Amino acid sequence: MAERAVLEAVTPGLDVKIMRIGNLMARSIDGEFQINWNTNSFLGLLKAYRIVGSLPYEALSQAVEFSAVNYATRAVLALAQTPPNCVVFHPYNNLVVYFRDIVGALARVGIALEACEATAWDTRYGEALRDLNKARYLLSLFAHNTWDAGQSVEPIATENDYTIAVLDRLGLTWPIVTDAYLNKFMEAMESLGYFEGNL
Repeated sequence: MAERAVLEAVTPGLDVKIMRIGNLMARSIDGEFQINWNTNSFLGLLKAYRIVGSLPYEALSQAVEFSAVNYATRAVLALAQTPPNCVVFHPYNNLVVYFRDIVGALARVGIALEACEATAWDTRYGEALRDLNKARYLLSLFAHNTWDAGQSVEPIATENDYTIAVLDRLGLTWPIVTDAYLNKFMEAMESLGYFEGNL
């Protein structure tokens, strides 16, 4: 509705851009993250898995998009300079990482998550939900859940080929999410005590 209102407000001389940003994550250069990291949904998901202590096998193969905030900023600023008839963009990293890579980075900072069958996961998750000290940390699982009682639920497919083509023409490309980046990011979050909580 907000995008529709913006598009309807376009008049000659008023240049409008709509940017559908992706999963903003830590800066690529040092792993530094946003000041309000406690409200980040994806980090909330990682913390929820930490609280439960496990995740379903199905989650390991889930593709995750990481848009390092410094690259996202460059992309938004570059796309803002495009011609007026170029309006809607999806500036997010088209080079995905898989959840198993993130689990590996967590393990390297001392946070081991056990992968288990979906039925065992449902049991562990249910137990955590019944613990009031743990339940408050589990809200992000609702937003990111891609399975239900062992049945895989297909996430909504997205694509940003048009935006990537425009960024290519502007000389900008997204970096590959490397183990070094993930290590830096998870080390930074662990040093802040983010993953601590009622376990």
